[in-house]
Parts: sequence; structure tokens; C-alpha cells
Amino acid sequence: MAIPALKLTVEQLNSIPDDGRRHEIIDGDLIMSPAPARAHQLVLARLSESVGEARRRSGAFEWFPGPVDVRFSEFNQVQPDLVVLLNGHLDRYQGHTVFGAPDFVVEVISPSSRDYDLETKRNLYRDSGVPEYWIIDTTNRRLDALALRDGQYVAIPAEDATIMSVAVPSLSISLQSLFKGI
Repeated sequence: MAIPALKLTVEQLNSIPDDGRRHEIIDGDLIMSPAPARAHQLVLARLSESVGEARRRSGAFEWFPGPVDVRFSEFNQVQPDLVVLLNGHLDRYQGHTVFGAPDFVVEVISPSSRDYDLETKRNLYRDSGVPEYWIIDTTNRRLDALALRDGQYVAIPAEDATIMSVAVPSLSISLQSLFKGI
């Protein structure tokens, strides 16, 4: 007789003691990740600077570097590397949790999270209606910018090695400056 796997709830996830690791659940399955590497942190810092500049120019959104809990359901809570909420959606962020789809999410791939970020999280974000998802791969010096169209993610093309967000007003980033020295 097969025994069904125990599915964690958000309440159970939030009761796990802090051990310095990132704890997330997707479909009730616990995912744990170690602290990110130097290249991950450098790219995230550079992206954060660009997002901050875009925020100052437009005033149309707020941005939050991780860890930020994003809860899609009782069995789906993740911590993206960066989350953006347009001003009309700021009420989704309550306490330490964003409830529902952020307007823009960024994941910087680590070797231990490659498949998880490229497939599992991508599918979760798509199915949960996240309008824009950027996946940054420091190993391959690659940024895949995706926009949700008709329930599927489509690539946002780079223009002159610069990516321009479709969801976040005035946000653009030069791929050369993002990956300089990495």
C-alpha cells in the first residue's frame, strides 16, 4: 500500500526555525537552498541599483530585494531574489508576505537551483499570473526576460544588448554592465 507524501502548508513552513537557508514550498514540497555565491550577489546588487533608479524616475512602483515571501496558495510560497509591485498592488504586501502575483519577479540562478528556477518556479509564476519574470544566469552571463502573453511566457527581446521591462515603467538594464567582471 502506497503512503501519500506529506504536503507542508505555509503555516508549517513559517514555523521552521531560521537556519540561514532559504525555505520555500511548491505544491507542498519543501525546497531548501544555501546562501548565494558572490556572482549571484553582485548581479543582484547591480540589478537592484537599476531598479532603484527606475523607481526614482517613474514613482510607479516599489521594489523589494529578497528574501520576501510570495504566497500563491496554501501550498505554494517562494522567495524570489527581487520582487516589484506596481503602486496599485502594494496592498498585496502584508507583514513579510506578498499575497498573490507580484508584477515583476527576478531569480538569479545558482548551480543548486538551476532546474528549480528554469522549470518549477517558471511554471509556478506563469500559472499564478506573474506578468514578468527575469531569469539571470551568472555562469553563462545570460538574462532571459519573459513577459506573460495569453497564459504563456514569451521572450522580451534585447535591443542593443539592453533589456527593457514591459511591466515596470522606465526599467532597463545593460547586459554588459550587469555581467561586468563576472
